[in-house]
Amino acid sequence: MIVVGTVGKAHALRGEVEVITGSNEPDRLGPPTVFTTPDGSTLTVRSYRRHHGRVIIGFEEVTDRTAAEALRGTDLLIPDEERRELAEDEWWPEDLEGLVVRTVGGEEVGTVARFVTGGPQDRLVVATPAGDRDIPFVSALVPEVDIERGVVVIDPPTDLL
Repeated sequence: MIVVGTVGKAHALRGEVEVITGSNEPDRLGPPTVFTTPDGSTLTVRSYRRHHGRVIIGFEEVTDRTAAEALRGTDLLIPDEERRELAEDEWWPEDLEGLVVRTVGGEEVGTVARFVTGGPQDRLVVATPAGDRDIPFVSALVPEVDIERGVVVIDPPTDLL
């Protein structure tokens, strides 16, 4: 199971909620999607819309604001096999975590601790002996990702590390 969104604040009075998602295709979260929650219960999407740039979802099982507020912070999960197919130059964030990070010169820098979405651009958080370092995930600084070999190659400016 993978997390595709997290329930945010309640929206209006009929049990709709704001859903925070890192997806670049949030419209795939609309009906008839059924999510599983970490406690094993299910939530069936009855309505989906965008409002002022936010994703608003109503669930069959949630009919009022009080029930919607109780869901705040709940992760929405789907089975891994329901993910969309990735293009050749795309990766799932969790596939990057734990990979060895090397410079273009071959020097081992550390490992990918996590992948952070948002801000000016996505970034890798690399665990190094000197502490965590943020590497903007742009092709100029991260020219190669090889999941099969377990390596991310970076080309950092001298002061980045």
